[in-house]
Amino acid sequence: MVENDGAWELTPLLSSTSRPATTTTTTAPLLESPTGAPLSAPTSTFRESVHQFLEAQTPAGKWYEKLTIGLILVNMVAFILASLFVTKYNAAPWADPKTGICGLTCDALWFGNYASNALQGLHCYLGTTSVLEVLTVLVFSIDYLLRVWTADLEHPRFRGLMGRLRYLPTFYSLVDLASTVPFYVDALLPNQNIAASQFLRMFRLFRMMRVEGRYDLALGLLDD
Repeated sequence: MVENDGAWELTPLLSSTSRPATTTTTTAPLLESPTGAPLSAPTSTFRESVHQFLEAQTPAGKWYEKLTIGLILVNMVAFILASLFVTKYNAAPWADPKTGICGLTCDALWFGNYASNALQGLHCYLGTTSVLEVLTVLVFSIDYLLRVWTADLEHPRFRGLMGRLRYLPTFYSLVDLASTVPFYVDALLPNQNIAASQFLRMFRLFRMMRVEGRYDLALGLLDD
């Protein structure tokens, strides 16, 4: 309130210049095109997701890596114990497939020593095998096909048809093949005794080395 020529006038306590101005904030897009238009965040394709899964770069991929290591270890133990339950090499009563501690059902699950085990119905198609071997070969075969499919994401030189052909003779590709090819050879030639097939299955050991970081550099030098 101020006096103006003897008259009192009311004045506002706050002038228009002293009022707090309202401000608006805008957030700039994280990514912008050269013209200034916002871009959406890049999303990985299905092939990239599969590649990350195989390389254990995702939580599910890490579990799959542990499953692969577990299959290798179980196959190693089964390969060693299988010879103990072959009467040709062990005449002990407990090794007999009919009266021993590991009968034909046990043989069908783990060893695949005898064509007359519980999987004898598959003998004419797969040869003498076991549930463990069928499961392992199935997992490794799918793994190999997916790795060939995503090989160009591992290195640009594997891009295209010719690039995939360059991937096939690489060290890791040959290791993957060596862990599965004997099964298919036995299936195609069930009546043949391929002595080297059991030896080639031991190449699954290299798969365990593959996922161990301290071996990766040394094995990679062999590929170069």
